[in-house]
This record gives sequence, C-alpha cells and structure tokens, in this order.
Amino acid sequence: TIVVISALALACAILVSVLITRSIVLPLGRLRAGMQAVEKTSDFSRRIGVTGQDEVSQASWAFNQMLSVQQSALQQVSASVSAMAAGDFARTVTAELNGDLHTLKQAINQSVQSMQLTMAAINEAMLALSQGRFDVQIKADVEGEFKTTLDQASQAVQMLRLMMGDVGEIMAGVARGRLNGRVMAQGQGDLDKLKVNLN
Repeated sequence: TIVVISALALACAILVSVLITRSIVLPLGRLRAGMQAVEKTSDFSRRIGVTGQDEVSQASWAFNQMLSVQQSALQQVSASVSAMAAGDFARTVTAELNGDLHTLKQAINQSVQSMQLTMAAINEAMLALSQGRFDVQIKADVEGEFKTTLDQASQAVQMLRLMMGDVGEIMAGVARGRLNGRVMAQGQGDLDKLKVNLN
C-alpha cells in the first residue's frame, strides 16, 4: 500500500508539475512568438492574447500597450508627413510620447511649424505684391533651407521695390518733360530688359 500511495503521490506531483509548467511555458511561448512576429513584420497592429493575471499575462499586456503607443505614434507621424506633402501645414503629432518617440514628435512638429511660418511669410509677400505693395518685409523665425528661401524671396522683393521705384521716378520725370532719367537699380532677366529699354 505504501508503494501504491507513493506511486499515486508521484503521479500527482508529476501531473501538477506538468500543469504548472504548461501554464508558464505556453503563455511565454505566445509572448515570444508575438514579439518575433512584430520584429519580423514591423506590424504594430499585432496583439498577444492575454488570458490571465499572472506575470506572463502582465508582460503580454505591457507589450500590447507598447505596441499600441508605437502604432498610434507612427500613424500620427505618417498623417502629419502626408499632410505636409499635400500642402497642409496644420497637422502635428499630438500623442503623448516618451523617449525616442518624443524626439521624433518634436522633430516632425518643428518641421511642420517651419513649413507653416515659411509658407505664411511667402503668401503674405505674394499678396502684398499682387496688391502693388513692394514694401513688404519677409520675415519668419526659421532656419536652414527655410531661411535661405525666405532670404531669396526677400532679395527678390527688394529688387522689385528698387526697380519699380526707379521706373516710377523716370516715368514721373518723363511726364514733366525730363528725358534724362536713368534706372539705377540692378535687375536680372526681365527686370534687366526693362532697365535697358527704359535707359
């Protein structure tokens, strides 16, 4: 009888051990497989099934949360960049992000803001020019190529202002009978042709 009881106890111990091992190994296997799938596919919409409250389930839940944050961040970044490419400079990344994703968010949002400021300054200058106002000042707090673009636009507007000022003075002189006026402003292309023709 002791042998039978010992055999039964051993069988129960083995059964309990197998059940406990399976309750740990299977969820760990699902977690590992889920992580590998995300790593191979970069598909942040994948989720790992969470079936309990143990540590492995909590780790799976935390991994799912991380995937959710990553997915949301990438969707917002994609939407912002697509909007910029389409000429919409109002869409920014608004998700609460940390670490490298926060750095990415700041870079995208700064790019959007620089595009907004640059386009607003250019639009303001074009509106002023279309209204015949050549005294417009093109300024925006931007850097790099944005600043270069605005500086070149500002130089073009200044060249137009000087040229149109000279042309106006010469035309006023001609109206008063003075034919010796000359355009002194420097111009290129069509503005230079205008200067040559007037002089």
